[in-house]
Amino acid sequence: MARARVLAATPKKAPFDYGQAPMSKAMQALVARSVEAAEEDETAAESRLVDLSTGMVRTLPHDGVIAIGCSAGCEIILNFPVVDSRHCVLMCSDGQVYIEDVGDQGTFVNDTQVPKGNFLPQRIILRRGDTLALADPEGPKFLFLDAAPSHGGA
Repeated sequence: MARARVLAATPKKAPFDYGQAPMSKAMQALVARSVEAAEEDETAAESRLVDLSTGMVRTLPHDGVIAIGCSAGCEIILNFPVVDSRHCVLMCSDGQVYIEDVGDQGTFVNDTQVPKGNFLPQRIILRRGDTLALADPEGPKFLFLDAAPSHGGA
């Protein structure tokens, strides 16, 4: 009986609010279909990010740098109060994609915070199915998908 009281008194963590209204069931279904289609796309020649709040699929270059943030100078622009002007960068090199946190709010891959380097960049390689979240593990999210196997993906 005492254990039940202790568990009941434990406060629940408040859901992270990153400035977006909850998705309707219809929107959730559309995003799920977009993710499924992107995962099953056997013709994808490049790696992709799927925005898990809109279902939008963004193709990444074979070689190049993509900045994610709220600044107009970023290649992927997100208008959320928790997103830094230049939040993180993706380095694409020969089909491999690495992420580096360059903002102040934190970047997460599969719920683990990407370390920040004090003197040298701390880059993490992304693998098919990794989830990228900004500012909090429950913040704005993307699903990483590499190129289709016939095009050099895993």
